[in-house]
Amino acid sequence: MNINFDFDNMFNNIEEIQPTPKGFGPDPRFWKLSRNDDDVGLARIRLLPSRVKKPTGEETIVPFVRVYKYNINLRPFGLKKFIEIESPETVGLKSATADLRKELYKIGKDNEKVKSVLEILKRSERYISNIYVVNDPIKEKESGNVKLWDYGVKLKDKFEGWRNPSTEDLALGAKPINVWHPVEGADIKLVMRKSGGFYNYDDTTHYDLAPLFVTLDGKPDMEKIKQTLQQTYELTEWLDPSHYMTYEEEVEKLLKLFDGSKVEDILKELGVSLYGGK
Repeated sequence: MNINFDFDNMFNNIEEIQPTPKGFGPDPRFWKLSRNDDDVGLARIRLLPSRVKKPTGEETIVPFVRVYKYNINLRPFGLKKFIEIESPETVGLKSATADLRKELYKIGKDNEKVKSVLEILKRSERYISNIYVVNDPIKEKESGNVKLWDYGVKLKDKFEGWRNPSTEDLALGAKPINVWHPVEGADIKLVMRKSGGFYNYDDTTHYDLAPLFVTLDGKPDMEKIKQTLQQTYELTEWLDPSHYMTYEEEVEKLLKLFDGSKVEDILKELGVSLYGGK
């Protein structure tokens, strides 16, 4: 065997010749806010416009795509079992998890057993945008990179509120700011703190209006801005039905998660269709 090769790089070669299957492990395209020793998440980011393809094949620009997700965690039932399902409801298709929820609601949401299962089947509304990580003080290697970012409704509403201030805010001198605009927008000071046992982004604010990059004479550096926008990820995959599990695959995923658990016992007792009920 010839040993004259780059030993330091051999583990990287694994991913090149045998990529990690889709759906396993964290997606390296995504950035996630980390917390410091004081349990506070801090970063300076810039939202970027994103490219998607319409059904006609024509490319257009959007601020984000909306994705419905189920994060099903069996910890309340004493098990360290967890799955995340990006729901086909996102693109208007039927979802086995959604149907299970509907079935349970029909049985009666006041039923204590039904209530316990519904508690772990909550649907969340998430948003995916491209961002430029201006400064990540905890994961410094992420600074200066274009990444994807997954965030929730409250943050999306906050950003939209900056873009469309209320009548009261306008009367007090607020100016509309489109934080997705790379030239006329503003960086975001992202702050996450824990309060009442839950993390929130209440202290998140924006900086003064400024281009993403400026030249030495203070003008927008359009060349660098264009180069950065070319690095953004197309978001069309979340609008494509083939991105999501089929109904049958989702059923199989749920059955595997619930197998041997108290949840399985409850659902069988209730006679839900997942286990051959009506």
